[in-house]
Amino acid sequence: QGGVIYIHGNSIDFQGIENFNITSAYSEGEGAGLYTHAIAENNITLTTATVRGNQAEANGGNIYAESTTASSNITLVNSNIVDGVAVNANGAGIYQKAHMNATMTLDNAKIQSNEIQKYGDGGGIYNYNTSIAIASGSYSTANPGKSLTKGSNTATSTGTTNITLND
Repeated sequence: QGGVIYIHGNSIDFQGIENFNITSAYSEGEGAGLYTHAIAENNITLTTATVRGNQAEANGGNIYAESTTASSNITLVNSNIVDGVAVNANGAGIYQKAHMNATMTLDNAKIQSNEIQKYGDGGGIYNYNTSIAIASGSYSTANPGKSLTKGSNTATSTGTTNITLND
């Protein structure tokens, strides 16, 4: 798990370094690019980052984020999550799971060309109990895999999910 960055702990507040890249990593488990698993709060912020071409045999080709007992919050600003692969599971671009309230905020973020290779859901994003707020920017439909809306091949959601578009 965690081909490039692996963080596991009670509470995580990962504020990514600006202008960084995580590319071409492989994991036999989950989260080939960035893997975070918190017992409590799990917060990830990526600004002007590129997470590209990472392949996981399980969930979260590019990014895997989970909180066991609390919330998981992901914020992407001016960032690209592209060309991720999840071979036998969910969320080739991003896999996010929380057992309480969770949010994903996309602000000028591009999530595209992520792919589920064998079976699974959410080519671009797989989320569980997550609210997604999309500000300016794009959320591409070129993410092969089962989807939230039939035919768009972008995201799969389980549990309570709210999507808000903010222009």
